[in-house]
Amino acid sequence: MSLAADIADLATTGTEVIRLAFRLGVHVDQVSQNLEPRSGTGPPDSWACVISDGTEAEVQSELDAAQAKDVRILRTGAANVANKQR
Repeated sequence: MSLAADIADLATTGTEVIRLAFRLGVHVDQVSQNLEPRSGTGPPDSWACVISDGTEAEVQSELDAAQAKDVRILRTGAANVANKQR
C-alpha cells in the first residue's frame, strides 16, 4: 500500500506488483531449467550441495566466475528482447 499515492492508485499499483512477481517467478523457473532440467518423474532434486575439498578462496573464485557468466547471459538476453521490441 505504500506504493500507492491514494486508494485509487492501489488497484493499478497492486496489479503491477503482482505482474512483476509472476514474471520473476517465471524467470526463476527458466533459470532453474537452464541449470538443471527436470526429469518430470518424481520429486525435484535439491540444489544444495556440500563442497568439502576446496579452500574458501577457490570456492569463491568459482562462484565469481559462474556469476559473471550469468550476468553476461542476462545482459545478452535483455539486449535481444530490447531489439525485438523495436
